[in-house]
Amino acid sequence: MADNLNTGLPPGEEDNLAGRVPGGPEAAPSAKQSPPAIPADQLASPASIDDEVERQMLEELARAEAHDATTAQPATVQSVEFDRFARSAPVGQPRNIDILLDVKLPVSIELGRTEMTIREILELGSGSVVELTKLAGEPVDLLVNNKIVARGEVVVVDENFGLRVTSLISPEDRLKSL
Repeated sequence: MADNLNTGLPPGEEDNLAGRVPGGPEAAPSAKQSPPAIPADQLASPASIDDEVERQMLEELARAEAHDATTAQPATVQSVEFDRFARSAPVGQPRNIDILLDVKLPVSIELGRTEMTIREILELGSGSVVELTKLAGEPVDLLVNNKIVARGEVVVVDENFGLRVTSLISPEDRLKSL
């Protein structure tokens, strides 16, 4: 294929060009050399154009790899050390819950429940009676944050309703309700 190409070099230099190694001592390391452009009308066939382009690409790739191999820096890996957290209270001692004493929670008394259709709810008016599932005189539930914590009976104190707590729910039963 070298016989068909006119590289524009003097006749003696064409022979030397074939013996050069990409990235070798003849190549200038700092200056990027580009292969000489060959006019398309001087090439023998379209297949030789593809061969020439492939050859030029391989030479460029070899130069780039040789350059990367000489300038590559090895990666450095360092282990990370984190500071230890100090414990605020010794293990086994009760923690101070004073910071939680001022937290407000919703407290409600549940007299009972029922289910009604939308039609029945729309028919409610002044003087309507809603029947609940609990019987009169049965203990009502005290809910804190929508969880039952106690049961008691309804009392009237100065014309206001109140609840007298008669029993607390055991911690095991409270955990089961979560």
